[in-house]
Amino acid sequence: MADIRMTKKFFKENARKKLYSNWITHIAAFFTVGICTVGLYAVCESFLMLFSEFASDELLDFQYVFYVAFTVLMSIPLLYGICVFEYNSLNSDKPSIADIFYAFSSLHRFRRSYLLFYSLLWRAALTFIVPALISYQIYLYKGGFSSVLENLIGAFSPVSYYTAIAFNAVIYVICAAFFARYFAAVYIIIDREDTPISHCYLFARVCMYGCGRYFSAMLISFLPLLVVSVLTFGVLFIIYTLPVMLLSLFGLASYVYKKELTEQKISSSLISGAASDDVIY
Repeated sequence: MADIRMTKKFFKENARKKLYSNWITHIAAFFTVGICTVGLYAVCESFLMLFSEFASDELLDFQYVFYVAFTVLMSIPLLYGICVFEYNSLNSDKPSIADIFYAFSSLHRFRRSYLLFYSLLWRAALTFIVPALISYQIYLYKGGFSSVLENLIGAFSPVSYYTAIAFNAVIYVICAAFFARYFAAVYIIIDREDTPISHCYLFARVCMYGCGRYFSAMLISFLPLLVVSVLTFGVLFIIYTLPVMLLSLFGLASYVYKKELTEQKISSSLISGAASDDVIY
């Protein structure tokens, strides 16, 4: 593969071209997901208010948890649809907002969206477990209840507190850079939707051999833009940063995937769908 600076430049420029050619469609797609999610929660909240006069406090608490869980669960297929939308944006000139609802077009696709989410969820849990634990200790430390951090960095003070936050932020970045390599698997899962999830991860592992650092470098290169996006209260993140970042990572994933198929370093039978069931490992 070419020098990493040239690699990042190529894929990011291609991502910007794809975004600019269908910018309105991209913005509409992300806002559609947001509106649908907020709408689901609003409907659930309306039902909660409707039954609040007749139900006990314990039942209302249960209903609230149920409605939040329902909103999250119904949002998962929409997130899968975003991935499909970006995949089609990368590989065609006319992506459609209808791609957002792609997972609802069949039971197989609906189920596959949850399998993909689950496969990424437990991998994310393993990847981010260390900074998550540190975040929890920082939360306790702020209230004066963390004996672990007090023993490590002394009594509570603004300097020690912000030092711990900065250190943990660095760890989060490192973990996120490592997690970025799973974009290759996501791309293959969408490209080969009849192939078991486990086979897609297996093939992605082969495709990623020696290429993981490129995905990490690609994600890290977006950090300045992510910081600026935070300063714009998330507006820039929705209309520019997130679409370009997804298109760039998917573009790199497409490259390593197709390169592996072209060079035939591994038999395509690994992703031929030989297994009868989707098995996550």
